[in-house]
Amino acid sequence: MTSTTKETQELVPLVAGLQARCPRCGSHILAEHLACPECGVDPLSERARARTVPVGSRQREVLRGISYLPRGLWQILKTPASWGAIILPLGLNIVFVLGVTLALVPQLEHWLELATIPRALADLKGWLTPLRYAIIFMGWLFRTASYFAVPGLTAWALSLPPFRIIYAALGTLVSERIERSVLGLGPVKTLAEHEHRERSVAASVLGAVLLMCLETVLYGLLLPIALIPVAGSFVWLVVPRAIVCGVDQLDPSLCRKAYSPREKAALLWARRYRFLGLGAATFFVMGTPYFNAFIFPVAAAGATLLYLELDAK
Repeated sequence: MTSTTKETQELVPLVAGLQARCPRCGSHILAEHLACPECGVDPLSERARARTVPVGSRQREVLRGISYLPRGLWQILKTPASWGAIILPLGLNIVFVLGVTLALVPQLEHWLELATIPRALADLKGWLTPLRYAIIFMGWLFRTASYFAVPGLTAWALSLPPFRIIYAALGTLVSERIERSVLGLGPVKTLAEHEHRERSVAASVLGAVLLMCLETVLYGLLLPIALIPVAGSFVWLVVPRAIVCGVDQLDPSLCRKAYSPREKAALLWARRYRFLGLGAATFFVMGTPYFNAFIFPVAAAGATLLYLELDAK
């Protein structure tokens, strides 16, 4: 992540000691007064910052993050050149949603009914007590308000590891196509560009695995919150997934740009409310019938727009 100061006209990396990045596309630059090797723009020019959006208040940042979903959909619709990269993830999205809705969710529903009969979870004691409360809460929700519980369970099921790994790989291809369309770079042509794409896909898959491990740790740290009846269980089930969901969508763009873990952490913290808005909106739509059938390519496109509009990369 790099900020540009008008007073000094210098690119200042967010993480001291690391190489500066182009404000327009986020690629590493060799020198401040040379054109970016990827997008060909002078990183100190006004054109390089034309698309960037400065940080606002917390409320505006969350709303801006939410807005990237409809904007991602519109970007796909108005860019026929991106449709080739959308077909496969969209097809898999529809298949996965049908499978989860018709097969997996009913099985989970049945398990919750059995798990929440009296004393069925009596063995979950000690540090597992919060988990017991969370399961009981889900079972109670299914019995009393299934119209809330089923969408939530669907969104959770679509967040399972197989889906996340597949969409991390496909999201990299969608992100690349959307970015090149927005910046007017044209399709990938050279051998070096194809090799970079392959490395980016591999890095995105590894990043998805690391994010799943991080999310598991987050659930473990927040487990005591589930001891709070109803509200605590709801927060424990939803908040970690909503937080990480936005990072899931953005990570393919960061992997394509070869961000280091320190850069990723600094970037995500600096614009955390924007990412939270995108993640919460994506998680909500993942549980919304019909709309969740095309959420993943749309979220990938929206996350790419978010990345390109970061006022500092």
